[in-house]
Amino acid sequence: MRSAVLEVVEASLLAKIRAIRSLRSSKQPHGAISLSPSVASNLQGRSHIDMTLDLLLEARHPLHVTEIIKRIASRFGVAVDR
Repeated sequence: MRSAVLEVVEASLLAKIRAIRSLRSSKQPHGAISLSPSVASNLQGRSHIDMTLDLLLEARHPLHVTEIIKRIASRFGVAVDR
């Protein structure tokens, strides 16, 4: 049980770090996002859960599954199933 809780906390912290790095690098004019090489490499091979967690942490409020799917498609360029 303790191990499962620690894994969830670790995953949450890693997602927060990725979100902060993404926000830090997105201070380009007109919404252009330039990612550092480390952040760009993290975007490759990311799970749907990682992408969803990033979006929910960024939104800071619950999102409907259809909204999550739309945001994943626009932000990460990935089509996901419900």
